[in-house]
Amino acid sequence: MNHSIMSNFHDKPSEWFRIFIIILFIIIVFIGLIGNTLVLLSVLTNHIKIRRSSTNLLLVNMSCADLIILSFNIFDIIQFSFDHSWPTAWYLGLFLCKIIRFFQVLGCYVSVQTLLVISIERYISIIHAVKISHSNRRKRLLLIFIVIWSIGIIMALPNLILLTLHPLYNRSEYYICGLSDHYTHSYFVLFYKYTESILFYFIPIFVQVS
Repeated sequence: MNHSIMSNFHDKPSEWFRIFIIILFIIIVFIGLIGNTLVLLSVLTNHIKIRRSSTNLLLVNMSCADLIILSFNIFDIIQFSFDHSWPTAWYLGLFLCKIIRFFQVLGCYVSVQTLLVISIERYISIIHAVKISHSNRRKRLLLIFIVIWSIGIIMALPNLILLTLHPLYNRSEYYICGLSDHYTHSYFVLFYKYTESILFYFIPIFVQVS
């Protein structure tokens, strides 16, 4: 029974399904790039009052993070499109494995944190309305951006250390890009993934539904 499950898991998906996934990825990236670029242009080129809005500037920050994710996902889509085997091999070497995954993860962390800050900022402005001067608002936003990007960079840095190339089980001459499974890194990887889940999944969900 276990053997049949594993064999089904390793079965190559149909070509039609692969094409569907490729088209879906391309549509998502295309819409995401256009949508987030329009957000940036609409805020940065509009009236000064719009640019002064804390929420709008936070949306600009989130759009920048999303653009990073979408841009670096293009490398995966290209490899998935040209590799007809399963699972898809990584062709870009160890250096780009680390760099591309670093920026993808960084974009996710910054985007999640920004969405969390927007939720808190909206809650405070509605429930506890406090007038803040323009200069104080700018200083507060600058500090928020520094904290968000600093946490994102620090939390994404382990990927530069832990990511490595693993030989494919069915094509030993090809590799996939993934976290190290070496025994010396096992506890660090486990701690890192638990910390990632708490900081960027459970805490944001808890705060936003509370």
